[in-house]
Amino acid sequence: ETVNINGQFAVTGLDMASVKNATTTTVDGAIINTVATVTNVDTTATGTITAGTNVRTFNVTADATNGTGGQLVIDSGLATTVALTAAHSADSAKLVLNGQTATVTGTNAIETLVIDSVTDGASVTMDNGVGTSLEVTGAGSVTLTSNSWSAETVTDTGAGALTIVSDATGANIDVSKIDASLIQQTAAP
Repeated sequence: ETVNINGQFAVTGLDMASVKNATTTTVDGAIINTVATVTNVDTTATGTITAGTNVRTFNVTADATNGTGGQLVIDSGLATTVALTAAHSADSAKLVLNGQTATVTGTNAIETLVIDSVTDGASVTMDNGVGTSLEVTGAGSVTLTSNSWSAETVTDTGAGALTIVSDATGANIDVSKIDASLIQQTAAP
């Protein structure tokens, strides 16, 4: 089943707490630069959530009780800014970027994260490290910034360049677990 949200105003969205078994959810806006916010998203509600027509700011929050409940795919479409807020310790997400800037908060609640950088220029800022693994796929280059790179294994299987920027102190970065084109330390070691 497909769910289409057709917002008619500059701000639109949906609380997906009551939605079940949708395979794909797309959020469109009737007005350019629509801000779309979708909350309580998990894989029992939808497998993939996509920023559609005219959505330029896309905010997605995982379900506070169950988390994502499996790998939730967030397709940024043509949004220029994407924000993913994790809510549960076992969250798993795949973030599809087309050169956008993304912010991932609650990253200590994400156990596994896949970033699929379709085109060059994607930039992701994370408020903390990822629990177990972070994989970067796709043809585009991506820059990942975080204040902690100590717990997760970072794997780059994509064709584009991966740059890791660490604003962490020395104890919060373990470069032996990171496969990247460039690792840049911005904080004092």
